[in-house]
Amino acid sequence: MANLRLNLVVVTTIMVAYTLLSPVASIKSKYVVGAQGWIVPPNPDYYEEWKRGKKFVVRDEFWFKFEDGQHTIREVENKVAYDTCNATGSGVVSDEHTMGITMLSPGVFYYICKLRCEKGQKVIIEINEKV
Repeated sequence: MANLRLNLVVVTTIMVAYTLLSPVASIKSKYVVGAQGWIVPPNPDYYEEWKRGKKFVVRDEFWFKFEDGQHTIREVENKVAYDTCNATGSGVVSDEHTMGITMLSPGVFYYICKLRCEKGQKVIIEINEKV
């Protein structure tokens, strides 16, 4: 009987730990365009090529690296603002050299560089609910 109770305690402890830790363990950090960072793209498909084959889900973290004063990160509210490089409004994310964003909900998110958007420095990130 004592072994049964001990086994029950061990199994319960493992289940509780898994429940509490699994959301944390599932977070994946991604550097936007890897080692090159957030740059003016060398070709028109640069950011699309980076996204190709990747699936982004809720709780993923995205890191944008860039030189201070050379680039910015702005989240814009819709595709029209993205297409026209309209960085007005409250979608400021960062002017600093590294910025991390944790995606807390599914949806389509639009990011531009306020200084270099017209040169193609912008990316659309679609976040899915589950893998």
